[in-house]
Amino acid sequence: MTANGRESRRILVVGATGRLGVAIAEALTDRCDEVILTARNAEKLEQLAGSLARPATGSRPAAFVRADLEERDAVERIVEGVRAALPATTDRGSVDDIVLACGPFPRTPFDELRREDLERTITVHAVVPLLLVHALSGDLAKARGAVVALGAAGTTRPYEHHVAYLTAKGAIRTGLRALAVELAPDVRVNVVELGIVADAEADATPSASTGWRRARDSAASAPPARSCMWSPRCSTQRGPQARPGASVADRAQRASRRTRTVPNMTAGW
Repeated sequence: MTANGRESRRILVVGATGRLGVAIAEALTDRCDEVILTARNAEKLEQLAGSLARPATGSRPAAFVRADLEERDAVERIVEGVRAALPATTDRGSVDDIVLACGPFPRTPFDELRREDLERTITVHAVVPLLLVHALSGDLAKARGAVVALGAAGTTRPYEHHVAYLTAKGAIRTGLRALAVELAPDVRVNVVELGIVADAEADATPSASTGWRRARDSAASAPPARSCMWSPRCSTQRGPQARPGASVADRAQRASRRTRTVPNMTAGW
């Protein structure tokens, strides 16, 4: 139970060691939710897990599962790790909600685009996340939980040199719309569609700065981040309006709140 009387949630953060994943994990921990982290870098996972301990509230270091989403057994490894870290009970599953903050953000110049680029990126951003939600759907249903995914505004206004990434983000957007139907009425499915997020390291790297800045500038005219909320249970067209000044973690938190009034299979901006 949190300080304001809200029941703490068990939330799996996929892609937890990326810049956005870290921000989301920290924000969820600060609101007294119990997070479990997964990413491919064990060292970064251990460091992040330790940093999420909150002695003042009695919060211990976060549980984590190392898994590379490109590996064939990634889903099984994550599910087994989650079950071991947070055993399910009769009334509650191992997780209540899932945040999909999967990376990476690969630059694929069109002249150099290969089959492997598409296969790798679609696997990480779409295939494995969808299979993971499928594997944990029973847990989500028990908690009347939510799936919150980070999408890309570039799927509706593309920018150059990112065909593989934008194709993969388009695939997960469509897949999650389908899951919203499959998981209704017990699980809510949300997508927060982002523009390019500022990266000081990329701007400071001479070898990467030209392509990065070109993509960033190309996407600068795209609409601000949008929260897409889908459910087949009601027809109201109200949805959370994305505030340009709001942080990604704030948008993800607002999208994961347990409101049951959401749009009917249409994006609510």
